[in-house]
Amino acid sequence: MKQSKTLVSASLVLATLFASRIEAQILPPAEGYKLRLEGFTWGTALDGQIQKGFGSTSGTLLDLTDDLGVADERTYGAGGAIQLKPGLKLRGSYTKIDYAGDTNARQTFTFGEDQYFIDERIVTSIKGKYYTAALEWDFVKRPQGFFGVFIGAKILDGDFVVVAPGAGKRDVESGVGGLPVLGIATRLYSGRRFSVETEYSGMSIGSRGSVWELNLSARLHLSDRLAGMGGYRRLRLRGEPTEGRDSVEVKLSGVVFGLELSL
Repeated sequence: MKQSKTLVSASLVLATLFASRIEAQILPPAEGYKLRLEGFTWGTALDGQIQKGFGSTSGTLLDLTDDLGVADERTYGAGGAIQLKPGLKLRGSYTKIDYAGDTNARQTFTFGEDQYFIDERIVTSIKGKYYTAALEWDFVKRPQGFFGVFIGAKILDGDFVVVAPGAGKRDVESGVGGLPVLGIATRLYSGRRFSVETEYSGMSIGSRGSVWELNLSARLHLSDRLAGMGGYRRLRLRGEPTEGRDSVEVKLSGVVFGLELSL
C-alpha cells in the first residue's frame, strides 16, 4: 500500500511537470522566460495645457509649448515582467518625466496665487515619475505568439513649477495621481528572429480624468534571451482636480528604442 501511494504521488508530480512542459512549448522559445527586463530611451514630442487657480479664482488655461516654452526632450525608462506560469505575468514599468521651458510671456496670465505679466521672463519646470503595474493573462497562446488582456494601474508623481525670476514669483503644483486601467497586448513572431508587439490600455472617469497609452514595437531577436527593440509610444494624461479652476492635459509621443533581456 505504501509503495502504491508513493507511485501515485510520483506519477502526479511527473504528470504536472509534463503538462507544464507541454504548455510552455505552445509559445515561441523566446517566451519561455521567468524574468524579463527592458531598458528604453524615448524621444518625446510634448503637447498639452495646464490651468491652476487659487481660492475661487480660475487660473488661465496655458499651452505648455506656446505660452510656457516647454521644449521636447528625450527621456528614458525601464520595464519588467515576472512570468508566474506560461501566459500569466506580473508587469511593471517606470518612465522619467523631466521637461523645462524658458520664455517671455506673450500674454498676462494667472497661475496659482500670482499674476504674470506680458513680456515677463517665465521659467517652467516639469519633473516626475510615471509608473505602471499590471497582471496580464494571455488566453490565446500559439507557436506564432500570444494575445492577452491585463488589468492594472498607472500612476504619475510630479511637480510643476512656474517662476518669474525678475519679479520673485514662484508657484508650484505637486501631486500623485493614479487610475486603474484595462488593456490588451499581443506579440506575433516571424520565425525566431523577428516579432511585432501591440499594446493599448487606459481608463476614463469622466471629467475627473483619464489615461490612454499605445505602444507599437518590433524586435530583432539576437537569441531567445536578447532582443533589440524599436517602435512608437503615445501617452495621454488628463485630470481636472477642481472643475473649472484646475486642469491639466499632457500628450507625449515619439519613437522609442530599447534592449530586452529574458531570463
